[in-house]
Amino acid sequence: TRSAAAGAVDDVIAATRDQVADLLVDIVVAEAGQAAVEMEGSRRSQLESELQDLEIKASERRKEAEQLAGLIESRRSALGDIARDLGGESNTPQEEQPVISGVSPKDLAISQSISSEDVPVISGVAQDSDTDDSEAEKSSIEPGQTAQAEDPFFAELIAKSSQQKEQE
Repeated sequence: TRSAAAGAVDDVIAATRDQVADLLVDIVVAEAGQAAVEMEGSRRSQLESELQDLEIKASERRKEAEQLAGLIESRRSALGDIARDLGGESNTPQEEQPVISGVSPKDLAISQSISSEDVPVISGVAQDSDTDDSEAEKSSIEPGQTAQAEDPFFAELIAKSSQQKEQE
């Protein structure tokens, strides 16, 4: 009977060990799940923060794009006005036309009708009569050249202006 009692105690001890092992496994699984949930929550908040940063950057880029679109549109409009002024196709009266580089279209037309021989020499202003023609050619820009062709609108304006001059 002692051996039977010892066997029963050994069985109870083995069963208790199995129960403790099962409980330890459950605890480890629960802690791992809790750690995974915490890591997932941390990663989620990190991703939400990154998303907010990206939304802010996207909003800034949209604002910049809108500003650039406005600038491009105003530049196109100004170039169109300049082209109309140069082509003599202005829709506005000359009094309301913008002054370009300090010269109104009316003054520009008058100055183009005056030859260089008609203009008196202003005293006190140095006249460089020894200017080499090749230097003048280098410093002047041919209408067909693309020195400022980085701006397609300006290049087109130059091309139209040179075509109009050739037709005259």
